[in-house]
Amino acid sequence: MFNAQFNLKANGYKSFEQWKKAWQKARSNQFILIGSKDETAGNQLCVAIPQEDGTLTLQIRMPDALVPKHGKYVSIAGVKFEYGLDIIEAALDENEARRFLKKIKNAQSKHYGRAITYRFLRDKKGWRVFVSTARPLVPIKSLKHIGTIGIDLNANHIALVETDRFGNPIETETIPLNTVGLSKSQTEALIGEAVKVIVERSEKTLKPVVIEDLDFSQKKSVLKENSSKKNARMLNSFAYTKFRQFIEARALKSGVRVYKVNPAFTSVIGRVKYATRYGLTVHHAAALVIARRLCRFSERAPSSCKDEIFIPNNKGGHVTFSLPVRNRKKHVWSFWRRVSRKLKSVVHVARVRAAEITDRSNQTQGPLVGTKGPPLSRTLTGAIPAHEPLGNTARPA
Repeated sequence: MFNAQFNLKANGYKSFEQWKKAWQKARSNQFILIGSKDETAGNQLCVAIPQEDGTLTLQIRMPDALVPKHGKYVSIAGVKFEYGLDIIEAALDENEARRFLKKIKNAQSKHYGRAITYRFLRDKKGWRVFVSTARPLVPIKSLKHIGTIGIDLNANHIALVETDRFGNPIETETIPLNTVGLSKSQTEALIGEAVKVIVERSEKTLKPVVIEDLDFSQKKSVLKENSSKKNARMLNSFAYTKFRQFIEARALKSGVRVYKVNPAFTSVIGRVKYATRYGLTVHHAAALVIARRLCRFSERAPSSCKDEIFIPNNKGGHVTFSLPVRNRKKHVWSFWRRVSRKLKSVVHVARVRAAEITDRSNQTQGPLVGTKGPPLSRTLTGAIPAHEPLGNTARPA
């Protein structure tokens, strides 16, 4: 709008004065009244008065230059809030308690009072008011010594594992979270529902939530390593950021503790140690490692993994390989780093071999010679079409 003054006619202005008037109006579309805890009702420039019908009456102190025209105060009645009214009223009650204690010269008055800030904004529909104040802290009720709830965020779902105090899995849950093709508002709604499920479980069990301490670029690289590029593309930065924001905000309101742990080698450890042992998916196994890591449970390779081991891949099958020898003088993560490198090569070789077998099968299975109609290929079992009823192939004795 500022540059419109240099080309008035093209922007619909007849004169510079008309543009200036519109410019000043646009610049004066909002004002903020900042409060303080030691002022009346948390803000001496704007005092909110609760009414019996659930609305607020705002009494605004006018600037000295406007007092001759509008008087010292302007009252706005019938102000409604769709949510957060209870927080505003709690702040007003605390400010009233501070005023009373100060009046009777009680030293405890300094521990009471909350600043309330009002922001007035004018848009196409009219004026709106936004109120900001400190939210009272909810006591934390999560106890990590009774167990934890591990969360592994994936491309299209959330893997959740609840553990007991010994770090053993006692319950798993898969929460759908496929945001492909959704708008931002739809994505936020879906993430909000998923976070609600997680926090409600934490409230019910009194166990803290444990998530990965990763930024988005690191999470994408982990998904590429453990699944596929296609799955990695399904998780976008907006959804990942919103998930972390939503779960921390809702947990704070509910008195739930959210911990962040280093997710190094959680997928590898989960596959090798827990996937087959507990019958978990690779994602739930990773969530279990995340949950256990908060309590610093052992991450050493199990004694049963001395020879060749069978671990699941991401295609519903298994791969076989032998674990490297561990150097006990080094940190256990150095061992899992070598396991991770070896696992990547083994999985890659398995994929190449599977692709070669598929190509060879497609080349050898062609249409039957002398048959009519569409060619028959991989639907054959021996010489009988797999989907043909047996009654059509039986011959009389």
